[in-house]
Amino acid sequence: MRRYALPVVALLVLLACGAGPASASHQGTPDRDCSDFPSQASAQDYYLAHGGPSQDPDRLDGEGDGVACESNPCPCGGSGQSPPPPAPVDVEGVPARQGAVILRVVDGDTIVVRTTGGDRTVRLLGIDTPETVKPGTPVQCGGREASRAMKRFARVGERVTLITDSGQDTFDRFGRLLAYVIGSNGRSLQVETLEKGWARTYVFGNVFKRYAGFARAQRSARRAKLGVFRGCGGRVHRPL
Repeated sequence: MRRYALPVVALLVLLACGAGPASASHQGTPDRDCSDFPSQASAQDYYLAHGGPSQDPDRLDGEGDGVACESNPCPCGGSGQSPPPPAPVDVEGVPARQGAVILRVVDGDTIVVRTTGGDRTVRLLGIDTPETVKPGTPVQCGGREASRAMKRFARVGERVTLITDSGQDTFDRFGRLLAYVIGSNGRSLQVETLEKGWARTYVFGNVFKRYAGFARAQRSARRAKLGVFRGCGGRVHRPL
């Protein structure tokens, strides 16, 4: 009997450390990802059936907001018995923080994204870049470069996070959502553009919450003479 003592002890140690058989709730089931589901609703149903926000063994809810696979096409919402908790909303009924997928870049400070509420045009809050597509306005110095830079920072298909500012309007006069846009690398597209010198900080009315960080990025670009500070005299609306 002595020759069996070591394996038995080893097994007891493994079980005590939680290295025993997988839990019955997910044993034998391969990990699923959002591409395995034809719609957000089907992913949501699966997510709720496997524990929802409290478990999420397949990590379908990366933001932890109770909504699985937000980038999947609708139908959306799912038919589970436990609906996801509502996201915080601002005074105009728009989620204060929501996931999105980039569809295209319009210019240096405007992108189009897909959210669970539909497609939206987003004007990046707190920055201004040279014009390239504004009706009646010629292409401005640095405009094409700013647009190319934004296409590098905002890749089509990339998941981003949109964050509104409670001290600012939710939409501009053209109906564009005003938001900070956080890329998959955790950095805002605004700061990345400012650091390369293709934008200036832009305050409309009240100073926005992230102004200090934006101003630091702009000062860094100015000192290094990058972007518009090198070839456009520091002006984002200088004619070519």
